[in-house]
Amino acid sequence: MIVSTGSQTSYYGNDSWRKNAPSLKTVEEATNIRQKILLAFECAERSADEAEARAWLTFVIVGAGATGLELAGALAEIANETLKHDFRRINPSEAQILLVEGGPRILTAFPEDLAEKAERLVSRLGVKVLKGVKVTNVDAEGVTFERGAITERLTAKTVLWAGGVTTNEFGRTLAKRTEAQTDRIGTHSGNAATDHSKLTEYFCRW
Repeated sequence: MIVSTGSQTSYYGNDSWRKNAPSLKTVEEATNIRQKILLAFECAERSADEAEARAWLTFVIVGAGATGLELAGALAEIANETLKHDFRRINPSEAQILLVEGGPRILTAFPEDLAEKAERLVSRLGVKVLKGVKVTNVDAEGVTFERGAITERLTAKTVLWAGGVTTNEFGRTLAKRTEAQTDRIGTHSGNAATDHSKLTEYFCRW
């Protein structure tokens, strides 16, 4: 028996960041991100001064797993190709795209040589990869992060969250009722045969 309960975005206990840093887990969220990105370029075009335009043209993606990497590449393609002839005052290719990762390398679930190759590819597209960076706050004006002992503030009107996932409420309830062993994010980490027996017993009672 396989029970697929799905997952939800994890903000690592900082759910208040969700408002200013949307995630990419559903079609609705993808549509929202698309609108947010296009609006940023439009606002940059209408900005009264250079500093404001730069803030609108600065995009921060938190989390350099597969989702974050693909999002950064797609955003770079939009800036460099899709919108390059659509504005008079701004040059979309001058957008600053930062991919922020808390760990020492990107794509930690993949072999290191593939991660290095992927980093080179997005870097050639103009994406700036920041590793060993811990985001400590997200608001409507940008992000605050720690890099070693240094705390920095980056002004950015568009922050996108690809920082991680956790199990949803149904998954947590099911794991608790069946006494399944789970890891720190709530996914299965125990003995398949034992957990299958408990799962079967639970559904038979249900």
